[in-house]
Amino acid sequence: MTIYCGIPAVLAAVLIAVLYGDIGGATITVMCLSYVASFLATLVFVPLILLAAYILRTATLTRRTAATGPILPQRDPDDGPFEVSFNDEK
Repeated sequence: MTIYCGIPAVLAAVLIAVLYGDIGGATITVMCLSYVASFLATLVFVPLILLAAYILRTATLTRRTAATGPILPQRDPDDGPFEVSFNDEK
């Protein structure tokens, strides 16, 4: 999904440079320039917003996970299955 958003974002950044990079000024009409530039600037920041969403989702999942350390606790296969209890008694 990042690649699907990243490639158009790079193309939008290049298009912004082409729109304003001409010596004579902008290459499209002044009436449409603010709308086109706003749309392209928004498109450029979509991958960054997507990355921030992934980071926040991962941080929230990590914070709400009860186990610290690896996802699966390490245990010898000879010890048998895990016992789940709500008390500290074994």
